[in-house]
Parts: sequence; C-alpha cells; structure tokens
Amino acid sequence: MKERLKKTLLLISSLLILSLLLGGGYWLITQQTEKKLRELEKETKSVREKAEVETGEASFKKREINLPSQVKKEKNSSLYLQTDNQNPQVGEEFSLQIIAQTPGETVDGAQFTLTYNPEVVQINQPLEGQFFSLYPQKNIDSQQGKVRVIALQAPGQNEPLSQTVVVSLPVVALTKGTAQFNFLEKESHLSAQGGQDILQKTEGLRIEIR
Repeated sequence: MKERLKKTLLLISSLLILSLLLGGGYWLITQQTEKKLRELEKETKSVREKAEVETGEASFKKREINLPSQVKKEKNSSLYLQTDNQNPQVGEEFSLQIIAQTPGETVDGAQFTLTYNPEVVQINQPLEGQFFSLYPQKNIDSQQGKVRVIALQAPGQNEPLSQTVVVSLPVVALTKGTAQFNFLEKESHLSAQGGQDILQKTEGLRIEIR
C-alpha cells in the first residue's frame, strides 16, 4: 500500500514538473517572439525613414561628379539669411529667406540644413524660389528644430547664378526672446557645374521677438 502511494505521489510530482516546464517554455517562446517582432518593426521603420531621406540626397549627389580634367573651382560662394521683420511681436508671422550668392557661377544645386528653436518659433512649409526648378526635398522637423532643403536646376539648364532666394520660410513668433537660426556646415553645399562644392561660408541670423 505504501509502495503504491509512493508511486502515485511520484507520478503526480513528475506531471507537475512537466507542466511547469511546458508552461515556462511556452512563456519563454512567447516573450522571445514578441521581442523579435518589436525589433523587426523598429528596424523596418528605421529603414523606411532612412530611405526617405536618401531619396532626396541621391538626386543631389548624382551631380557631384568631379572629372579628373576639370579645373578646380574656387570656393567663393555663400548661403545666408535675411528677413522682412527683425523685431516681430509674439504671434506675428514674418518671412525668412535663404539666399545663395555666387560670382556668376553656373550652379547645379543647393543643399542646406538650418537649425532653430521650435519652442521660440514655428516654421511652416518652405516656399520655392525662382532660380531652381526641382525640389526633391523640403522637410521641416518641428521636433528637432531643423529645416532641410535640396534644390536643383532641371537637366539641361546651365544658368549662371549671382544671387537668388533658394526658399522663403513662413515663420511665426511663439514667445518673447531670441530666435537663432544657423546652418549646419557639413550638411550645406552649393554644387557648381560638374559637381564641385563652391560653398565658402554660411551666415546665420538672430532675431529678437518682443
């Protein structure tokens, strides 16, 4: 009788242990699967966002081809800012122009990234200028406070450039204080015919909001 009881208890214990192992295994597999799904979703989102940015950049970089026989271009051009209202009031809208200036160079394209404080000003969709005819990228990142623009001449166009408005930015003053706008130099270029970067300098702008 005791021997049978021992066998029964042993069988029940074995079944309980087996159930726990199966349950634990199922939980572990479920957790690992959910983790992999989250990682895959994150990776897919990252690839999609990167592709959107690179699509615009590819159009610009296709023109950046330096031929060995080309005469090296002097970096003698600039990107700077100007505004129609140096001291706007809170709630007032004003315009900010991005100006490209060269000494009569043939320019295939312009590219820039402009930074600002999104807590101080709001920037709306850029308005295209008259010189460039293609704009593969005109992005406003109101979270990080960045404006990114790529502007190109159409294939076959070889117009020389002295000075032009690349884009105009409609800006709304949100609060009193200083609104500082700066170019990221590593992400700002003027591409001459043949692809050489002729951008020598960039100039930011400070606006006092009252």
